[in-house]
Amino acid sequence: MKTKSILSCLLISICINISFTIKAQAVNILDSLALVDLYDSTHGPIWHNHTNWLTGPVSTWYGITLENNGVTKIDLRNNGLYDTILTSIGNLSNLSDLLLGYNYLDWIPAEIGNLSNLSSLDLSYNQLSSIPPGIGNLANLSF
Repeated sequence: MKTKSILSCLLISICINISFTIKAQAVNILDSLALVDLYDSTHGPIWHNHTNWLTGPVSTWYGITLENNGVTKIDLRNNGLYDTILTSIGNLSNLSDLLLGYNYLDWIPAEIGNLSNLSSLDLSYNQLSSIPPGIGNLANLSF
């Protein structure tokens, strides 16, 4: 009887742990795909810090903040990002902070104008030749 009780407690404990783990890892699929695109298009494997990217739960990826299963902040300043950001960045509907200053980015897509919740944007000290005009439509953006 004692063994059965211990096994029952162990089983309940495992189930609770799995439930919390699944909830902790949940992230909007469009958000996770946009982050993978960001990683791939800006040479993620050679970033200065790419801790847990593509290997751990999105909530543990360096520079990423989640709230209610959505990405709210990307802070990859001075991290060695190169080249371009893909159009999927515009799918991050909950994004409020996009901090990509001090990198080597040379192109930002017009879809950045879709980020209606964006309140903080840092693209300083990159190699951008132009800024998409849609950025001017971001009503919550403060400079």
